[in-house]
Amino acid sequence: MVVLNSGLTGLAAELGKPGLPGTGFYAPQARIVTAQGNPILVDGDPVSIDLVSVKVTQVHHGVSQVSITLNNQRHDKGHNILVPTWKYNKMDALSFGDRIRVEFRYANSKTWAPMIVARITDVTYSFPASGGSLITLQGEDLLSLLKTKPSEDKGYKNKQEMEILTNTLTRAGSRLTLRPSGLKVFAETLKTVTHRKSQSYLQFIESIAERMDFEVYVDAVSPEQIHFETARSASKNIDAVDLTWNMDLIEFRPKFKVWDLYTEAVLKGRHPRRRTRITGRAKRADIGPDLHTATGGSAPMNALDVRDSFFSANDPQRENKFTDKITNLDKERADLKAIAILRKRAREFLTAEISTIGYTELVPGKHVDLHKLSVPFDGIYYITKAVHTIDASGYRTQCSLRRPGMLDPSTYPGVKNT
Repeated sequence: MVVLNSGLTGLAAELGKPGLPGTGFYAPQARIVTAQGNPILVDGDPVSIDLVSVKVTQVHHGVSQVSITLNNQRHDKGHNILVPTWKYNKMDALSFGDRIRVEFRYANSKTWAPMIVARITDVTYSFPASGGSLITLQGEDLLSLLKTKPSEDKGYKNKQEMEILTNTLTRAGSRLTLRPSGLKVFAETLKTVTHRKSQSYLQFIESIAERMDFEVYVDAVSPEQIHFETARSASKNIDAVDLTWNMDLIEFRPKFKVWDLYTEAVLKGRHPRRRTRITGRAKRADIGPDLHTATGGSAPMNALDVRDSFFSANDPQRENKFTDKITNLDKERADLKAIAILRKRAREFLTAEISTIGYTELVPGKHVDLHKLSVPFDGIYYITKAVHTIDASGYRTQCSLRRPGMLDPSTYPGVKNT
């Protein structure tokens, strides 16, 4: 049983409760069904009645995972042990390669929230000297189908990224389809790109995404569609989940990384066709789209402005410019890659781990708005990872956050500006 404060605005909406003061008690629930939503039965009963714990690890880019522990003992309605004793040893209901969907909800909710559609990849049995037998299933979402490697190198000439990505999925034979968002048609095609056989299909796709600051993932609603889209942390329109310290926000562990931030990114090379010199460049203003101002709050300071304000002008290497050589990229793509490099390092400026009551709305790709931590920590962060766990202690969520900036600490209550 989980204790929830029914006065919490965001959580009350999720649970279907009005935002009234007081405390309500809601039981968290989880179930396992087929990828199509049909019940999975053993001995005529749904496997969900055997759930001991469920842990879903979601990420904003890459493969998400699930771990499920089930009771493996067979009992009759009077709780007497039946023969054969072990319920899941036959591997007829749940086994390697099976596709399952894990869903969460609270007991008063009429709808289930799909958390992950996964393939079972590993199975572990436990037969302890005391206590009942258990089975633990490990699974990964369908993006894991692209972890295989091609048998030979594949070269692409004079192609746009969309053509290359679509062909890569066809070669992989995964039956996954592409769902691009923000993927532009460049003024020029790529002269040549090679998918080396040492790279998995997923690694090759991710290498394209990385140089353009894109994210690659699948979700539980359309699990066979690969999202290939611009970093959602830089979205203009966001719907942040409100979390308040000592209410629904239970733990907050922030970390700063300041000195090693890049102040500029410069990539130099020659145009692959005309052999003229080109330069890709990114400056601090390119970090801006990742910073969001909370309603009624102050605009956060850019991470590089914070770096300037804390380190003396006499410090050596105060400017930390990243420079590198590039090949086979035109000016347009070189600029995008430089921006991706600068943003990636800037996003390490302020990261945080948080723990909350169980909250299905907290998923990677969304934002949270933290309250009552005061400056410099209040405000909007991007969720890169969410771990949802239901077990004997209830339902809880842990998230990894990032923000390339912070609120001005000089505005902290009681601080005097001199």
